[in-house]
Parts: sequence; structure tokens; C-alpha cells
Amino acid sequence: MNARNHPTPTDAVMGVLAKRRQPAVEMVGDVSHQLIPGPEGELLARVYKPQGQGSFPVLVYFHGGGWVIA
Repeated sequence: MNARNHPTPTDAVMGVLAKRRQPAVEMVGDVSHQLIPGPEGELLARVYKPQGQGSFPVLVYFHGGGWVIA
């Protein structure tokens, strides 16, 4: 079976948002760049913060270049 036909993390997030009756899109309040130490040198990270006050959940995307599945 083709892996693209399986549920994705996006499907899971959309399901949770639907149950909570929250919008699927959050407005971005701030974008910043940070350097994170890595084994081969510093890595650039882009941090998006939603509008508003309070603590927010965290979601981390790792891009490995040639990853296709998992």
C-alpha cells in the first residue's frame, strides 16, 4: 500500500482541533531566528509565535533534506 494513503500527523492535528472547535489556522504574531548549537556547528531555527498571551503548545519540524517517510 502507498504510504501517502495512510493518515498523517496533519490529519491527527485537524481531528483534535475539530473536537476542540478551534480554528485550524493561527495568526502569526512574531517570527524570530535563533542559532542552536549542533555537532557540526550552529543550526538556524525559525520560531513562530501565535498572537496573544500565555503559554502555547510546541510543534517541532525537522527537515532532513531527503527524508520521504518517517
